Amino acid sequence: MLRRPPRSTHFPYTTLFRSNERYKLYKKHYYKLDKLCKEIFKMLNKGVPVWEIANELNYQKRYIYNKKILCKKELLERIMKDPMYEKLRTKN
Repeated sequence: MLRRPPRSTHFPYTTLFRSNERYKLYKKHYYKLDKLCKEIFKMLNKGVPVWEIANELNYQKRYIYNKKILCKKELLERIMKDPMYEKLRTKN
């Protein structure tokens, strides 16, 4: 027999609000990235493979792959240095 999980005592929109705050933090630092980083992330989000991104932007595949890693690292470092990150992290 399957049991139902216990009902949450939190208001249902609390989680949505938290994710909205996280999204704002992400966007804040995403817009500070250089143009190539944003273009790579945009295309990856659409499901475009790295080799196709390289062809489209006229770069070598290896360069785009390495740039993607550096952009992701830079974005994460910026987010983690933001004071809002610590507040959001301790809320959970």
